[in-house]
Amino acid sequence: MNGNMDMFILILYVAIILFFAYRIFKTKKNKSLLSGEVGEFGREISKLEIGLLVVLLVTGIINFYQGFKLNDKTSMATAGVMIVLALIFGLYSKNKMYIGENGILANSNFYNYKELKKWGFDKESSDLVLQVKKDNQSSNEIVKVKKEDIEAINNLIRKYKLNK
Repeated sequence: MNGNMDMFILILYVAIILFFAYRIFKTKKNKSLLSGEVGEFGREISKLEIGLLVVLLVTGIINFYQGFKLNDKTSMATAGVMIVLALIFGLYSKNKMYIGENGILANSNFYNYKELKKWGFDKESSDLVLQVKKDNQSSNEIVKVKKEDIEAINNLIRKYKLNK
């Protein structure tokens, strides 16, 4: 029973790694869709994300050490995957938002200005909220931005979307 649970957890970690790796790859790929002058904006990393990163790293290192001491290959493999997950999650949390003359790249997705219907900022969390309509589906995209970038982001969107 315990072996099955270990394998399930290992598969879950690998699936999460693949998800974050896919999002990083998709961002790199979609970045080529941007044209003209491109504004680049980093995002705030939340305390929860930092906490998760630290917990994953510390737990992975401790588990690896314990597995090494006991010569438990499964424990060491799970710990190694946890450490890789922490690293790839750290990389993903550094993903930026890009605003080009032809659209916005946010959360790994590219939206041209025809697809962008509304946008606004949540003053409490300093999140950019984009209302987009893509493939006849309306959705809200929430993008973490730094408070000090709100005005610059708004000005660029107004400039390219509304020609103001």
